[in-house]
Amino acid sequence: MPPIEKKHKLSAFSDTEIIRLLASLIDFQDKSPDVSLEGDKEIVHLVDKLKDALSHAKYYPFSSATLETLERAGIVRVVKRSPLDPYDIDDPTTLAKHAARYRAMLAEGAFLSADNFDGLFNTIVRHVSTITDAGSRLLVDAFLLRVAAMEDQGLLLIFPEYMVPITQLSGPDDTLAVAGKLDYLLVLISEDQKNAAVSFLKNPRDPVEEGAKGFAIVQAKPTLYPILSDAIPQAVLEVAAFAKKQKKMLMNGVVTNGLEWMFFSFTPGPDGVGGTFERSRQVSASSPELRAVITGVLKDMIAGTSTVVRLPAVPSTQETA
Repeated sequence: MPPIEKKHKLSAFSDTEIIRLLASLIDFQDKSPDVSLEGDKEIVHLVDKLKDALSHAKYYPFSSATLETLERAGIVRVVKRSPLDPYDIDDPTTLAKHAARYRAMLAEGAFLSADNFDGLFNTIVRHVSTITDAGSRLLVDAFLLRVAAMEDQGLLLIFPEYMVPITQLSGPDDTLAVAGKLDYLLVLISEDQKNAAVSFLKNPRDPVEEGAKGFAIVQAKPTLYPILSDAIPQAVLEVAAFAKKQKKMLMNGVVTNGLEWMFFSFTPGPDGVGGTFERSRQVSASSPELRAVITGVLKDMIAGTSTVVRLPAVPSTQETA
């Protein structure tokens, strides 16, 4: 009589093992489009049990991220290179040319022209305290709505407080489970998808799952937040988790308090292990020209455009800024 194989209970698995098992099932489903797991009651029951176990699993919320968290996930900064490099905004002539180009952008039927946006921005600064998250987000909202008005190759959808479920990030020596809420997920849908926009806004998962054209993530902070680079670990971890879930090879993001803006990009490592990120210096929205360039960079980053003129990298003398 053959020995009876000992059955393992889910309670005996570690959080990491449960996450890996569920991730393996999802990965199998992604790679086997002809196999319907939904039709297998045992598989469906197992997935439900795993999800229930995960609801009690330990994970790192995005908001607790530090540089040490990024190190555990194998994510490192590339200091001397940035995908935002050639944006020579320190040269007044170059800045004026880019500002004029972006200020002229206005999609057909859109209301928020560059002049209207400047009026809205100045009104918010004059009347609204931005020392809280809620106050600063009014400024961020104005920027994002201006970017939406500039978009003529699709339709920009804005999802505040988008939830990312527990996601496993693999470092060279460790596995990290992360989850949390994005302040904003920006999704660019194609012209062909415009008719579904109302449905997408009610069901945020749908445009993400149905092959939208572009994505970016915004991490908002109050204007009292002293150094935006301190929020970079949280924002990079958010981008890394979203990129892992959606199998993106490049993911852009921004940290801002509405008055100051810091752009960054994340590239996953080989085989999805670790990754690298690059960030710009802090850019102030202190003039109509700079605000125009900020909205232009946002527009290009959401679309994932790789041939745009970009912001300068952080000078080596300002690494701790």
